[in-house]
Amino acid sequence: MFIPKVFEQTNRQQLIELIQAYPLATVIFSDNSLPVACHIPVLYVNDERGERLIGHVHRSNPLWQQTDKPWLVIFHGANHYISANWYPSKQQTHKEVPTYNYQAVHITVQATLIEDLPSVKQILSITTDYFEEQLATQIHHHSWKIDDAPSEFIDKMCTALVAFEMSIVDIQAQFKLSQNKSDENRQGVIDGLGQLDTDAARQMAMLVKHAK
Repeated sequence: MFIPKVFEQTNRQQLIELIQAYPLATVIFSDNSLPVACHIPVLYVNDERGERLIGHVHRSNPLWQQTDKPWLVIFHGANHYISANWYPSKQQTHKEVPTYNYQAVHITVQATLIEDLPSVKQILSITTDYFEEQLATQIHHHSWKIDDAPSEFIDKMCTALVAFEMSIVDIQAQFKLSQNKSDENRQGVIDGLGQLDTDAARQMAMLVKHAK
């Protein structure tokens, strides 16, 4: 990923938080020399075995047959259009142009297939528990557990799935949040976003405010 130095993000904890907040990843791999992308939820795990990513796909997805080469896993965070009209300096010199702010994390991984039934069920359980717990923090919600369904039903479903663990080879991240602008223009961006009264605008305004 091309990353201007001013936008480079290396804070590991902030990268993990983005992955956890935006788990729908774009996974890119090569199939017969052609780039192929698929979109799947990918979770970050860090336990006694170390840090890694986990996920699963249906067997009809060719992704699981391409583990001989690394994959590129991309997570997209907050993003928003930034109008040049929001920069106070534009009113003085007119030498400003619009841009687009965003957060992106690129992780190069080496995947290992998980096909035995107990391990596939474990990865599915970790995945569903994570998302169910997220719901429970937002609404009164009885969390669904993999054991809520008949075991023979789950076992049959799992035969159609392939899970995988992905060891992290490299991480690159770019948080483009107006860090290259003056304090006055950054405040102009915050004020401009504040006029929109949308969740996306409020989120970006907060990120611009605290970006370093």
